[in-house]
Amino acid sequence: MDLYGYFARKDELIDLMVDEAVGGAVLEEIPYDWRDALAAIAHALRAVCLAHPWVVHCGRAAGPDRVRTSSATSSSRSKRPPDSASNGRRG
Repeated sequence: MDLYGYFARKDELIDLMVDEAVGGAVLEEIPYDWRDALAAIAHALRAVCLAHPWVVHCGRAAGPDRVRTSSATSSSRSKRPPDSASNGRRG
């Protein structure tokens, strides 16, 4: 059975493999507190990288599971309250 016969390019196969592996880091429920959320996401991504060390070296384009993981990280950061020292200003 020729695996590459199902894909137009080898890169397509690698993209799907990476996306499937990173899908293991998608959390069912994201903690409300942004610090807890980022810690949970970081632990899940670390577990994926330990289970699939080849993922770290791929640096591929974002697939659906990687987009969900990235979106979860972004939404947890948006829950962060403004820094009182900067009066809510960024930069």
